[in-house]
Order: sequence, then structure tokens, then C-alpha cells
Amino acid sequence: KWGNAFDCLFTILQRPLTNLGSSLPATIIAVILAQLLWWFGVHGQAVVNSVMDPIWNTLALENYAAYSAGALIPHIVCSTFMGIFPLIGGNGMTLGIILVALIIARSVRLKSTMKMVVAPAFFNISEPVTFGLPIVLNPTILIPWVLAPVVTVITSYCAIYFGLVPRPIGVTVIWTTP
Repeated sequence: KWGNAFDCLFTILQRPLTNLGSSLPATIIAVILAQLLWWFGVHGQAVVNSVMDPIWNTLALENYAAYSAGALIPHIVCSTFMGIFPLIGGNGMTLGIILVALIIARSVRLKSTMKMVVAPAFFNISEPVTFGLPIVLNPTILIPWVLAPVVTVITSYCAIYFGLVPRPIGVTVIWTTP
């Protein structure tokens, strides 16, 4: 029926998982899970992306194939989308936290910490602020820590869906690109 084992696996496993992984609800769940893991001190992207990266990379390849063929680009969510939009400044949108703290913080310790972590944040590296602020196990920051990337994913998805921003064409943009 399928011709070979690869076509069988593709039809039974990869196609349904790819369709699920391209949805906005699945993306929101993945982002929430990653943020919660980070809050507990576990590298959320390493855990979540070990499952989601193959799906998002497949979607990016399908977008690139459609772009190369001159067809409509089929997916909004893909590895390019995830590398650019939901994690600006690192997990939890920490670049914004750092910039605001540099401007309005009164604490000498906080300003000193933010001066050290601002450069990595421009390259989407958030570990210094995640552990230096600290965000890990900090109950006052849990809700904004989880919601900021979710709001960014929804806003970015809607901007692309309504045509304000073009769909990702499948070109890989490394997540550390400022």
C-alpha cells in the first residue's frame, strides 16, 4: 500500500504530527511548556525543541519547496517563525525586562546585573538573566514569564495570517541572530 517503510512512517506518523505542529494551539502549548520548564530551572527549549524541531524543520522545508516552486507558502509556524518571533531577546522576552530595568531600576545590584546581561540578550541568550535576576522559581515573575512569549506568538501569528507580515519562506534564521 505504501511502497516502503519510510512512506508508511511518513503517512502514519510524520504527516499527522506535522499538521498538529503547524497549528497555533500546539505552538502555544509548546511555548507554555518551555517557559514553565525554564521557570523550574530546566532548559525549556532543549526539552521542548527535541520533540518540536523535527516538525518545525519539516514545515520550513515545505515552505521553502513551495517558495521555490512559486506556489503559496503553506505554513505560518515553522522553525523560522519559532527562531524569530516568540523569543526576542531570549526566553521570556528578557530583552525587554533588561532594557526597562536599565532605564528605571533604582537598585545598584539590579542595574549592574542588567549591564552584564544586555549584550547576550541581543543575541537571544537569556540564561544570564534567567539565573541572575533570578527568574527561576520567582513566583512574582511566573505569569509574565509565561504569558509574554505566548502573546508574542499570537501577535506574530495573527500579523502573518492577516498579511501584515509575509509568511516565512523556509530560509533558516539562526536563533542567535540579533
